Amino acid sequence: MFKLPILANALAAVLLNPPPTTGTRIPIPEPRNNATAQEIIDALGLIPNVEGGYYLETFRDPFLVPLPGSNDCSSNRSVSTAIYYLLEGSAGFSRWHRVVDAAEVWHWYAGAPLSLYLWREGDGGDEVRERVLGSDVLGASGAGGQPQSPQVVVARAEWQRARSWGEWSLVGTTVAPAFTETGFELAPPGWEPHGA
Repeated sequence: MFKLPILANALAAVLLNPPPTTGTRIPIPEPRNNATAQEIIDALGLIPNVEGGYYLETFRDPFLVPLPGSNDCSSNRSVSTAIYYLLEGSAGFSRWHRVVDAAEVWHWYAGAPLSLYLWREGDGGDEVRERVLGSDVLGASGAGGQPQSPQVVVARAEWQRARSWGEWSLVGTTVAPAFTETGFELAPPGWEPHGA
């Protein structure tokens, strides 16, 4: 049994009262371009990082997976972790470091672009590669005229260090499987990769 008057009334209500299309936009605040590094550090609760800069772990996946070759649950590892990381331009380069047992994805959030310097032993060369994190994906403002990218992937066991192009850069990293202290290697002060 079809009730045409009810359907007709509902259709008329929609057609006669369309949703507003003008003047009802949600205001989008202009980004603050004058924030200091200390304001960002305080607002996000960042703490000093051993490699330089400041960080805060914001996510550790509760889902656990067994490590390869493991037969017991005691060696299960979280699937992924995420952090905020802020590096001030006045700090210069962060220390060379690597995550030996996981890939790491860097994400650009705010502030100046940030250069990542990457080197991998056994890649058939001694060249340190530069990748630029930033918002200018159409530009050619990176090293050698390369555009900036909002994400850069660092392979497992690849050496890395960073440098802000300005007063500060706010980025994030996601490590999968999750970051662990035992999978982290910090190069000694003054260490440089071959060919750097």
